[in-house]
Amino acid sequence: MYRYGKSTYKRQRKRKAAAEKKAEAFIGESLVSWLPDFKDSSDYEEGRAQFHSLYQSGDADLRTIAWNQINPFSNPDDVDPSDFVEEEYNAICKKLRIAAENQKSGRNRNARIYTKRLILSPDDAEHSYEKQFQKQVRIDESFFDYVGFEPHNSDYDNFSMYYPFSFAICEKNEGRMVGQITFDVFEECHLAVACWYIFRHERKKGYAKEAVTALAQQAFAGRLYDTAHTWKDEVWRRKYVKIDLIRAQIAPENTASRALAESCGFEYQYIQRNVTPYTCESACVYELTAKP
Repeated sequence: MYRYGKSTYKRQRKRKAAAEKKAEAFIGESLVSWLPDFKDSSDYEEGRAQFHSLYQSGDADLRTIAWNQINPFSNPDDVDPSDFVEEEYNAICKKLRIAAENQKSGRNRNARIYTKRLILSPDDAEHSYEKQFQKQVRIDESFFDYVGFEPHNSDYDNFSMYYPFSFAICEKNEGRMVGQITFDVFEECHLAVACWYIFRHERKKGYAKEAVTALAQQAFAGRLYDTAHTWKDEVWRRKYVKIDLIRAQIAPENTASRALAESCGFEYQYIQRNVTPYTCESACVYELTAKP
């Protein structure tokens, strides 16, 4: 599924391909990706020469291709400034700083969401909420109670928070992680499917209701955004999503989550059969719409 729109994705690829063809015609040879921090590399001088020609052309498209040529895993501290004019050196360091920040952050680029007692936080390298979640669900031994199959060890390690709208639920005062909530968004129909989980020892404190309510409010207000690629490598643009309906699929025997959904304003719709294995064999479908 193209989350940013298939036509937009194709336009970006087409524009990038045209600019690369233009750049190769300008320099008279094939483009190379190069490491500006590795002077001993066999293609260092070739890459540096191409970068210089494209960047000094003054053409916006060619400068973008010069930017794209820079290997994002280079270390800006090891780039020799004497090999470049100041403007080129600054552009290289800027690209590498942006790339380093992108590598540290998860797929969710939204800001933290604060409630009275909680912080809904995207995953990042500093806190590694995903690893905390994987560890805790293994300890709980209750995550799979309603999914219809017995877990293998690998199933615990496959839990991912690398989604555009996946948040760790953290207690505000102590900062500890108490659970996780994810909205899986389908933009073409303005729908979000909500999933939440509170660690066993943190339940019956109202954390799930507070988190679901806060994220639903952000969604209906149009404050959640995904990140869309541009044709300039490592550079993103915000794409706010429109959500009119939030759906929850809950196992019939999971009475606690069903009661939670109803307390948050979700209304029961129907029983869905043959749900995907990672949810449950059948599910009660609840839906929440924005208040007028």
